[in-house]
Amino acid sequence: MTYRIAVVDDEALSLTNAKNMLESEDMRVSCLRSGSDLMKFVLKNTPDLILLDILMPDMDGFETFDRLREFEDNAGRPHIPVIFLTGENDSETEMKGLKLGASDYIRKPFDRDILIRRIENTINNNKTIETLTEEAKVDKLTGFLNKSRGTERIVCVN
Repeated sequence: MTYRIAVVDDEALSLTNAKNMLESEDMRVSCLRSGSDLMKFVLKNTPDLILLDILMPDMDGFETFDRLREFEDNAGRPHIPVIFLTGENDSETEMKGLKLGASDYIRKPFDRDILIRRIENTINNNKTIETLTEEAKVDKLTGFLNKSRGTERIVCVN
């Protein structure tokens, strides 16, 4: 399966390395140089996953992540899984990213096999969660929305 991956990093070498590694696995890669570029990109595109560098000028990865989630919530879009990238070896930074809701955390320079496996695991886990969430909204016997989902839909219409 071809995954669509957005890589956000202000370092050209990191973008090139990630692009080469991912494209060799038949993934479609969009390289973006800043958080602002990502926000413009998601207006018209929905990647399967975002690799987001933490240390960037102007808007760092944490602020970008917050803005992305705010945009998705306001637009009624599902959350795109995000894996934070960093060259830092700081557990506090890693913990902050995970507490914000990032799916994973990868240190640079990348190990190709680990990068690919984490991307595949994150996307597969996200799709499983989406499927289970949708299945929980429908009564399996009747095929109708369950009571709580039906009530939610009625309230939204009013």
